[in-house]
Amino acid sequence: MRIFGFLIILFFNIKFIFSSELTSQKFDQLNLDIDTIFNDEIIEFIFFPNNEYLNTAKNFNEILKFNKSFFVSNQSFYSLPNNLKLQEHSNMDNIYKISYEISNIRYDSYAYYLDSKKNSNNCLLIIPGSGINQSTEIFKKSKDNYHYGILQNFDEYNKYIYIKPNEDFNALVGPNKKKLSYDFITNFHLLNGGSYSTSYLSQIIAFTKHLKEKCSKLVNIGISQGGEAVFIASTFLEADYTLVISGIHEFYKNIVWKSFKQIDTPNLANYLDQKLNSKKKINSNYFFIWGLKENFLYSYEASNLSLCDLYESITNNSVCLYHIGGHEIPNNIIKDIELIID
Repeated sequence: MRIFGFLIILFFNIKFIFSSELTSQKFDQLNLDIDTIFNDEIIEFIFFPNNEYLNTAKNFNEILKFNKSFFVSNQSFYSLPNNLKLQEHSNMDNIYKISYEISNIRYDSYAYYLDSKKNSNNCLLIIPGSGINQSTEIFKKSKDNYHYGILQNFDEYNKYIYIKPNEDFNALVGPNKKKLSYDFITNFHLLNGGSYSTSYLSQIIAFTKHLKEKCSKLVNIGISQGGEAVFIASTFLEADYTLVISGIHEFYKNIVWKSFKQIDTPNLANYLDQKLNSKKKINSNYFFIWGLKENFLYSYEASNLSLCDLYESITNNSVCLYHIGGHEIPNNIIKDIELIID
């Protein structure tokens, strides 16, 4: 019986390998419908490192390879940071790269880097919100962008603008010089036991771990989806200060208003509930900020400032603030916070 069982296992292993090879061969026979598959705008060529595209694809095998390069399973995600091992890092021409392993699988992640020029060892990690190529918009200090104002603060901090997979120079570029549609990304990750947001949240946690070891003081900041991301990441591995601008609300489990490019990590609401019920303190100082002129969820928080009461049991120090504007960076409040934490 043991020999018979061994032969069955061997048969299925051989069949799987052979099937994978057949699938790879069949991929090569598929014709790319280029304008369907690659249809999002890429950034200006001057923002690509060494004036070269980082990721390109001419066939489905290269699309599959790209997806696998940043895929993180939900199981590995919920084991962070215990299964995270940092490796090398590099900094060249405003491009910062870290390499690391999660569950013994190697990954690379990127950020734009801006030196403070003031011999400071304090660091600011900026997580972009939703939208195409938002890290480059932050880097360019685009005045008509809703992130405008982040780089105008924290002058004495070295700044790292995290870049998501398939965004900015980290996009997969097709033959038509456009980037891969998310229709070929989000569902791939969900169907294989992860999610696009699982993967980039894992990258944020890896960047946080790297900068915690490197910097004297670390501040993580984000607005909108970026604010939600910095809060979630802080429950795994905290920065010294976490600034969440229009990113979360107390109805997160019951009112879910999101697209597939938003944070959709399976079981995340239950995970946050468990964190809340555990009453185990998170060693970060939180600033939660909303605008009175935002949508109904965030304007409610701005009017009531009750989220700090909800998270009082798990945060050492949390402050809830409001401003009179909309979905934007409240520069006056950020400047005041900078004075407080310095």
